Amino acid sequence: MSDRSADLNSVDSPDRRPLRPAWPAVILLAAAPALLYAQTASFEFVQYDDGVHVFDNEHVRSGLTWDNFTWAFGIHGPSQWHPLAWLSHQLDCELFGLEPAGHHLTNLGLHILSVVLLFMAIRRMTGRTQASAYVAMLFAIHPLNVESVAWVSERRNVLCAACWMASMWCYAVYCQKRSAGAYLAVLVTAALALMSKPLAVTLPCVFILLDFWPLRRCGRSQPSDSGEAIDSVAPRDAAMAGDSYKRLVLEKAPLFAMAVIAGVLTILCQKAEGVVQDLTTFRLSIRIENALVSYVEYLRKAVWPVDLAVFYPHPAVVDANPDSALALPAIISAAVIITVTLVAFLQRRRRGYLLTGWLWYLGVMFPMIGILQVGEQRLADRYAYLPLIGIFWAVVWLGGELLARLRKFVPAQVVRLVAAAPLIALPLPTWRQASTWRDTESLFSHAISVTESNYLAHNNLGHSHYLRGNRGMAARHYAAAISILPDYALAHFNLGVLYHDAGFLSEARSEFEKAVESRPDMAAARVRLAVTLFLTGRTDEALAQLERAIEIAPHYTSAHFNLGLIQREQGDSDSAANSFRRVLQIDPNHARARQLLEELDKTGRDDSR
Repeated sequence: MSDRSADLNSVDSPDRRPLRPAWPAVILLAAAPALLYAQTASFEFVQYDDGVHVFDNEHVRSGLTWDNFTWAFGIHGPSQWHPLAWLSHQLDCELFGLEPAGHHLTNLGLHILSVVLLFMAIRRMTGRTQASAYVAMLFAIHPLNVESVAWVSERRNVLCAACWMASMWCYAVYCQKRSAGAYLAVLVTAALALMSKPLAVTLPCVFILLDFWPLRRCGRSQPSDSGEAIDSVAPRDAAMAGDSYKRLVLEKAPLFAMAVIAGVLTILCQKAEGVVQDLTTFRLSIRIENALVSYVEYLRKAVWPVDLAVFYPHPAVVDANPDSALALPAIISAAVIITVTLVAFLQRRRRGYLLTGWLWYLGVMFPMIGILQVGEQRLADRYAYLPLIGIFWAVVWLGGELLARLRKFVPAQVVRLVAAAPLIALPLPTWRQASTWRDTESLFSHAISVTESNYLAHNNLGHSHYLRGNRGMAARHYAAAISILPDYALAHFNLGVLYHDAGFLSEARSEFEKAVESRPDMAAARVRLAVTLFLTGRTDEALAQLERAIEIAPHYTSAHFNLGLIQREQGDSDSAANSFRRVLQIDPNHARARQLLEELDKTGRDDSR
């Protein structure tokens, strides 16, 4: 076979045939995740962020109102600026109320939309229907993506993905048509992605990667306006295409500007909520080591997706000497990353998909890799949702090339079986992993079974038992969480609530004091401590705790309400009335505060007579 024939049979060669409708592929890509995740329609909300995002959030559960709309665009927690995700949750509450089925099905619908749009975008850029469908199918059914689809709180992830894929498709159209309307569509869809989740700050950089491969916009003539797939001739040397690169970067200036704005707004939200970890516990060296290990660990999970959990404890939190746990794995991981990067770079002309796919993975993952540590997790399955698309794309294209060569030596049936093996193997573990999300107890029981020292899973499982009235099991799991992490404020707080409910006020006060000592900014613990202090006759200390709680959280209704109760008991009716009025300013639907305020007003009128 001549070199020219070999080039035409390469997976990196252009396919100039006009694209035909691909409805069978679209139907299959939609049906596969629909069947795998249909079970989520019967799932509950979980007691892990779903309350903050939906059922305990008055700005969400009350549906679409003008006040809720403006709130969605504000600077507040829990951790990110994502107004479109808030609006999506509000719309669900408007349509479905607090019935979990509708919320879960919306997540599934957005995931299916992302799968189809990913297929359409890759197919438009490469002209390869089967390979594009394969990439999209891996994205559709991979177990690592279960967390994003089955967890209602991850609406921001699936919504961002849908807008991201739409923007990719619009970008492919723009590169062919070069029209102002197409460029505007890119800007609009990219803005929607940014308003869904700030992860989309990396989207302009992904477009630059796509310019290199498969769009091949560097050092070549502009694509034609025909309906054919974009040409993929080999790029020229970077030096020859330098001016072109500058132009392509300048072309994306509005996208970079939007990304900077979204990034600043997210940092403000994180500062307001206090979720960014300082360098005391998470030293920079630990962050870098964990980032290197995590990059390779995500790849391991992509190849061998077992022991997946909702939370993975960070060594900096649970290990006495995290450096010893991370140093050697970090060195090995760094060697792997450098080696793969070098190979991809050296193969950039013949196999450009390797460099694009690998840099997609490294770059899109970077904001979540832990250099800027948010929360206490070592890594998270949901973080791999968009980054692994680059790996899927590169692996499918490389696999296609290898299988094309394998056909020369083995029967076609064997080649087809090898190609189909991953798609045959993945659905069952995905189904099983999705089933762990049916309720809080199942979710965190599974996490405890597949991870070590999972203090958060024990605490949350204990809270699930508490809500179901199983106080004994709740106490055991709270104690297990504290044995792993002695200064775990939330477990001390929850154990204190348990003691308070049982009437053990001294034990409850001790637990609340430990919670406040571990987390001085925990307003809820200070309010609970104030209540126990008041009930044991230490009124002045109780008032001091409530005043400090209000300083920490000025809009915390429980602090104002309990302050009003103590002031009322002390006979200070005017101060109590002011406290109850403040509660109603924050929460006009607080019935008990309204009732007590009316009683105070009536008593005042009676006394004036």
